[in-house]
Amino acid sequence: MRAGKILFLPVFIVLVFLFGGCIVTSVHPLYFEENVVYDPALLGTWSEKGENEAWLFKKGKDNTYQLFIFDEESSGEFEARLVRLGDYLFLDIFPEEQQSGNVLYNLHMVQMHSFIKVSIEEDVLHLTPLDKEWFDTMMKQKKITIRHEKRDDLYVLTASTKELQEFVLKYADNEEAFEFGDLYRRKNVE
Repeated sequence: MRAGKILFLPVFIVLVFLFGGCIVTSVHPLYFEENVVYDPALLGTWSEKGENEAWLFKKGKDNTYQLFIFDEESSGEFEARLVRLGDYLFLDIFPEEQQSGNVLYNLHMVQMHSFIKVSIEEDVLHLTPLDKEWFDTMMKQKKITIRHEKRDDLYVLTASTKELQEFVLKYADNEEAFEFGDLYRRKNVE
């Protein structure tokens, strides 16, 4: 990796642990440019009380955010977009490009999108990812047929952006689909 580049893999492990064992990722983004909104209320550092992990949102280019997720041992840098679909807000995060000195190695790294339903209430940021266990159960019961690939225990959605939007809107109010309604971050006073 380039000197000074933030590591992604340890933070991915933190995300997986934080969000119930696995996250559902996507090849395509959840947004078209007309869905992207910007809310300065998201800017700042957010963390759980008593926890070392923090999410730092900084202003990025145009309507994007730079998202840094870090703890005492690791950190990761993402490009983030706040996406409005109907009455709902979602955060689409995408890891910043990682580079090693080996071109062949770089060709094997595939960056994926993940999306999280969000709401901001004063100093509380609620992060509500798609529940992987619910998704897995619904797939096994053939109640969901969204295009995907599965390797081991990981799902990668391959559906188009339009199909992803239809999917999340269909299940946005389903508390089992987006189960972590109580997971939130408090903005640290700096």
